[in-house]
Amino acid sequence: MTYGAVRAKNSANMRIANSSATSIVFVLCPSIVWLLGPLLTGCAHESVPVPGTTVTAVSSGAPAAPKAPDMAPTPYTAEQLRDANRPGTVYRYKIEAAGEPTVIKVMKFTSGGSAESAEVKDESLDQAGQPMAPATVEHTPWEDLRRHGEFPRAALAVQPGSIEVPAGKFEVMVYTVTAPNGEVGKFYFAKSYAGPPVLLSKERAGTRLMTMTLIERKSGG
Repeated sequence: MTYGAVRAKNSANMRIANSSATSIVFVLCPSIVWLLGPLLTGCAHESVPVPGTTVTAVSSGAPAAPKAPDMAPTPYTAEQLRDANRPGTVYRYKIEAAGEPTVIKVMKFTSGGSAESAEVKDESLDQAGQPMAPATVEHTPWEDLRRHGEFPRAALAVQPGSIEVPAGKFEVMVYTVTAPNGEVGKFYFAKSYAGPPVLLSKERAGTRLMTMTLIERKSGG
């Protein structure tokens, strides 16, 4: 294969990975940012109005900014996330979205982390295990990772539950988040460890649009 053909193939794979991830962004999506990492174009949870918020007028003529919503407590603290995700901890997810190729998401906490921040290697693979885009390594403060589980109180309902996925059976805290456009996201956070959700789903009018399911979790040292 020529260099030009390789570049074309890599570019096409990157577009597939990006389109798959972007199409499943939930309007109130902080946890998805953690799970999908650099594949996302961004999360709008800080700029999208939620039920019960108000808009404050400004005299400069600039567009009015929505009032910051009251945020509910997160499922874990930054310290709990740091303690549960030591170097060597690996998460493997299966991402399925309507009309998009299935993506296997692999997230590994590596040795470059510290008490203040995590170092995470992120890979997106196709079902055959082939890379869809180059792997990335990012440093993120534990406090920022904590905020990935932060949702507007008015849009959130929390209840206990249990669920079985390929990675095992878990007692969970189910965070149900309803966006202004009617889309509903459910985040199943494990009670046995602090980390990204065991299962994430997005629905609209009773139709499942995407799921992100934990296939495997390996604890680090």
